[in-house]
Amino acid sequence: MKIEKNSPKAFAVLAAIFLFIVLGFYIFYEVVTGVCLPLIFNTALKNTTLKNCTESVTAEVTDVQAVTSSRYRNGHTTRTYSFQITYSYEYMGSSHNERSSVSADKKIHSEGDSAEILLDPNDPSVFYDPLMFRLPLAETVIRLSAAAVHLAVLAALIGLAVKKARNKLKGEQYA
Repeated sequence: MKIEKNSPKAFAVLAAIFLFIVLGFYIFYEVVTGVCLPLIFNTALKNTTLKNCTESVTAEVTDVQAVTSSRYRNGHTTRTYSFQITYSYEYMGSSHNERSSVSADKKIHSEGDSAEILLDPNDPSVFYDPLMFRLPLAETVIRLSAAAVHLAVLAALIGLAVKKARNKLKGEQYA
C-alpha cells in the first residue's frame, strides 16, 4: 500500500517514528545516568584507589561541610550540592582525623554520628565510607518506573494518532 506524501497516515507514521526516537533517547538517558554511570564509577573507584581498604573501623564524624557548586549555561544557573565529611578514628594505637577523599552527593551523616569505615591497613589515612558507594535503589526504581510510565503514555498517544489517521483515511475512501 502506497502512502501519499501529505496524507494523515504519513503524518501518523512520521509522528510515531519521531516519538519512538525521542522516547528511546529518554529511556537511554535515564538508564545510563541513573543506573549505569553510578555503578561503573563506584566499581572503578573501589577497584583502584580503595581496593586495599579491608580493615573495618568505627569512626566518629567530626565535621560535615556542605559544598555548593554553580554552573551558568544558556542563561540558567545550575547548583549542585555535595558533602565533605571528616572522620576521627583510631587504628593500631594511632589517632587519625581525616577528610574523605570522596564527597557524598547526599547528606549521609551528621556531626557526632558513628560510621563504619574501611581503611587500608598499610596506610590508615586511606579509607572510605561504604555508605557513600551505595546505589540509591529507591531513586533508581523511580527513574525506571517513570521511564516505563512515559513509554505507556507515549504508546497510547501514538495509538490514538494512528486511530485518528485511519478514521480520517476511511472517511476519504467513502467520499
